[in-house]
Formats: sequence, structure tokens, C-alpha cells
Amino acid sequence: MKAILTITLLIVLVICARSAYIWLIKQTPSRRWRAAAICLGVILLALVVSGRAHWLYAVIGGILPFLQKLAGLIRYIPLVNFLRQNFNRQQNSYQNQQSNPDKDSSDMTREQAAEILGISIDASKDKILAAHKRLIQKNHPDTGGTDYFAKKINKARDVLLNKRK
Repeated sequence: MKAILTITLLIVLVICARSAYIWLIKQTPSRRWRAAAICLGVILLALVVSGRAHWLYAVIGGILPFLQKLAGLIRYIPLVNFLRQNFNRQQNSYQNQQSNPDKDSSDMTREQAAEILGISIDASKDKILAAHKRLIQKNHPDTGGTDYFAKKINKARDVLLNKRK
């Protein structure tokens, strides 16, 4: 008796799944996503109620349909907008440097070089080298820095030490 009930239940589930699939194919893409989210929510709820899934999964499943709207609202947060603009600006700067690697924006003055290294203009050679070493260790491309900053730090050192290429 139990086996017959199980087989009947499986047949009904297969028929329902096939009918749902046919209905889903006929829908627009936005309605498909909505229907899929509802189905996942119902499945998660059934698993939680039956004790087969942790309640946290149901909370995560309940939040999923709202993530698309939440992603649209993120652009209104000022800090995120500011970071995105700076990231885009830095990416454009990096792409410009890659397309024109030989182009040097301008000659660096001794004042600019000292400001970059964070030392005075008349600093000794040892102070210049120590400041360069400290900054290059933090900003070297191998340690998470950028080529742009490393080039500026090296150029500042060269200007203050009166080196020419």
C-alpha cells in the first residue's frame, strides 16, 4: 500500500513539474524569474517546515527576490557612488597609461618630488632613500600597489638625487 502511494505521488509530481515547465516556457523572461523565485521560496519553506533545512536557508531564500531591487537602490548611497566614480576614473587612467606607456605627463619639480616622498627639499641622501624604500614597499605592484604610484615614487627619488635617464 505504501509503495503504491509513493509511486502515485511521484507520478503526480512529474505531471505537475511538466505542466509547470510548459507554462514557464510560455512566459516572458521577467515572469520566468519571478516564478522561479516563488518556486524556490516554496521549496525552501517546505524544507524548513518539514525540518529538512535550517531556518537560515529560508531567510536567505526569502531575501533572494528582493536582491535585484536592492542592487538598484545601492546606486543612491553616496559612498558607493563616490567609490564607483573613483574606480572608473582610476581604470580610465590605467588604460590611458597602458595605451601611451612612453608618454610622461610632465617633468616633476623638486618640490613635487619632496611632497611625494614626504620629506623636505634639502633632505639628505639617506633620508631620501629611506623615504623611497618605505613608500615603495607599500605601493609596489607586487604588494598590491599600482604601476602608476611606483613610477611616481621612483621618479621623485630620481629627481631629488639628480639622476637622469
